[in-house]
Amino acid sequence: MLDKVEYWLDLADEDLLTAKALFAKERFLHMGFFCHLLVEKALKAVVASVTSEIPPKITI
Repeated sequence: MLDKVEYWLDLADEDLLTAKALFAKERFLHMGFFCHLLVEKALKAVVASVTSEIPPKITI
């Protein structure tokens, strides 16, 4: 399951890089969206680590 944790953290890291680039361009609304995405992916990494299962799809 460690590969699933790494997968989610890699995706979260990509979203962080995108958020930083958007921040530099003062695109704050879009930056906030990517921050939301990276938090979701980081939480999925935690779920994968703790439960050893594939995290469920997040729906609102």
